[in-house]
Amino acid sequence: MLHNMTIKRKLTVLLMMTSTITVLLACAVFYVMTAEHLKITYESDLSSLAQMTGNNCSAALAFHIPEDAEHALATLSVKQSITLAVVRDQSGSVFAVFDRNKPDGVGSKNLYNYSELKLDDHLMARYDIAVNGIKTGSITLFDDMSGINQARQVALLMLTVAVAVALCVSYVLASTLQGIISNPILSLSSTAERVTRENNFSLRAPKHANDEIGRSVDAFNSMLSQIEKRDLELSSSEKRFRILVEQAVDSFFLFDLDGTIVDVNQRGCESLGYTFETLLTMSLQDIDNGTIYDLSDKALLKNLKPHSPVSTVGMLRRIDGTTFPVEMRIGLMEISGSLFIMGLARDISERMEAEAEKAKLADQLLQSQKMEAIGLLAGGIAHDFNNMLMVISGWGEMLQAKLGNDDKLQYYVKQILVSSEKSADLVSRLLLFSRKHVTNLRKTDLNVLIREIDKFLCRVIGEDILLSLQLHDEPLPVLLDPGQIDQVLINLCTNARDAMPGGGTLSIRTTAVRLDCSDIVPFTPKKPGMYVLLSVSDAGKGMSREVIQRIFEPFYTTKELGKGTGLGLSIVHGIIKQHNGYVDVYSEPGNGTTFKIYLPLINAVEDKLPEKVVVPLKGTETILVAEDDDNVRLLMKQVLEEHGYRVIEALDGEDAIHKYLSNREEIGLLLLDVIMPKKNGKEVFDAIRTFDPQAKILFASGYTADLISAKGILEDEMDFISKPVKSNDLLTRIRDILDRG
Repeated sequence: MLHNMTIKRKLTVLLMMTSTITVLLACAVFYVMTAEHLKITYESDLSSLAQMTGNNCSAALAFHIPEDAEHALATLSVKQSITLAVVRDQSGSVFAVFDRNKPDGVGSKNLYNYSELKLDDHLMARYDIAVNGIKTGSITLFDDMSGINQARQVALLMLTVAVAVALCVSYVLASTLQGIISNPILSLSSTAERVTRENNFSLRAPKHANDEIGRSVDAFNSMLSQIEKRDLELSSSEKRFRILVEQAVDSFFLFDLDGTIVDVNQRGCESLGYTFETLLTMSLQDIDNGTIYDLSDKALLKNLKPHSPVSTVGMLRRIDGTTFPVEMRIGLMEISGSLFIMGLARDISERMEAEAEKAKLADQLLQSQKMEAIGLLAGGIAHDFNNMLMVISGWGEMLQAKLGNDDKLQYYVKQILVSSEKSADLVSRLLLFSRKHVTNLRKTDLNVLIREIDKFLCRVIGEDILLSLQLHDEPLPVLLDPGQIDQVLINLCTNARDAMPGGGTLSIRTTAVRLDCSDIVPFTPKKPGMYVLLSVSDAGKGMSREVIQRIFEPFYTTKELGKGTGLGLSIVHGIIKQHNGYVDVYSEPGNGTTFKIYLPLINAVEDKLPEKVVVPLKGTETILVAEDDDNVRLLMKQVLEEHGYRVIEALDGEDAIHKYLSNREEIGLLLLDVIMPKKNGKEVFDAIRTFDPQAKILFASGYTADLISAKGILEDEMDFISKPVKSNDLLTRIRDILDRG
């Protein structure tokens, strides 16, 4: 019904209904609360009256005088609402009665008629009568509630009058609000109708006040102003959108449903090499290399939806015919009721190059892991070889000491010892290949080292390459690790072989040179003086300047995929740096390559090595030898006992601890293998140091350095000797530790 009324009538009806409902609810609540209050007050007054009347009857009950009680009850006649009053004695029997319907009294014979009296339509009040704290009876009053009913009628009459007054006031307020609220709304509605009818957006609605309706009028007038400016704003928005598209880093294309290019940004023109005008005459098929989207496939076209672009990767074709990879997002766009295909193309050439580089690095990592696996295998084999070589060389040395110098067997023993020493060097090179070799610098003639390895180098480079040695006439003593310098020569010769696939000459030269800070070299020597110059030259295809600048980078290689790890020259560079030396390379494409290595030269004046102090080899102390290899343990026992020492053998770590505790007062030194069953050497070390912090301990092992470090053995304060070890070296080391104090 309200939907079809005018705003004026709606306001009147709603205000009247709201006011009426509100007043009625308020009156109802007020009436209920008033009636409840009257009832509570009435009950309180009735209880007080019962108490007062009961107290007046207390003496009559005490002396059992019913007449006095009836006289006291007779005073209730003045209160018209009291219709009945009953006094009972201590036993509950009716003692006296006041009945308004029998003003002459009820008589003693009729008292029993009130013994079980109940009046449901009356208000009842009961009071227990007591004398000196002893209950003597009770009194019950019955009130017909005529007084409270009269009060309720008066309250209801007053509320009716209040409702009538409130409705009158509501009507007056509704009439007033009609002019305040409905008139501005009707005026606004009239203006809106005129704007729609006349299509004149210059009209403005009159404003009557600054209230909510006034603000609505302001908003309506502001909306009209905005509509007037819509054409200008749309033009400005299109201009801004064009600027954004033109400055985008991605190529923007707009195609019709046939694939014809309708619009393109500057980035798209630059990436393809066409002008804007030329591209507007072309289609997607002209720039697509057949990998992005086939617009002739209607099934694919149906999959495109507005605001739901699809992504694809393909190749775009430039004006010169070259192609480049792009990641393209294609979606539908509705413009002025027509559908177009929007495409955003991002050049991903750099990303694909990075992914290719990542794959290359992954392959290099795999190759490195393969070398690491080989290194682990080499390290495990080296331990067993070192133990066997120690047994061979140890017994051979003992046999050599037993034979006289003129004995014909000396030659055979010497050959055994030479072969075992060469085998130890082979194991050392194996560990160097696995990069688990602990650097062991010693004074070595570089010329001698090269002559010892030349046959091996010939096998490395092959028969079609001639190895030419041009060594300095004088000895060239250098402080170096022979195994590591061997690795340097092997790596350089291997690269030279690969640079000369058709054969050629590989030259190795040595000479002595002086380097000063003023010399023209690619580096500045930290310590000017005499150096050994080791040159390795080939007649291969050479290298460009760009390759030379990166040649020592790890994993950098110019060889085919799978043919090289890119680690060879980086290892060479690292080894020479460890020897306080320098590496220089000279090469030109087609003219071969020469590597020049500078190592500090040792002579009588410069860098003289400290002479070893000869210590007595014999002794009488007790030594605990803990070794799980029976042959090595037997050899050590024999060597030590022949030189005066007393030996206690232990088969494993737990056995070593047990025998040490049993003989701790006698044992002067413990010779412990690093890796043993049950408890390793470090665990034995820790256990014994808890009993004797000053215990002298020498570790020995044929395992690789990285495994020993992982066990916590190679620490500065611990003594360690690598196997295989010569008998004299072992005895000298033991004597040195025992005499240390």
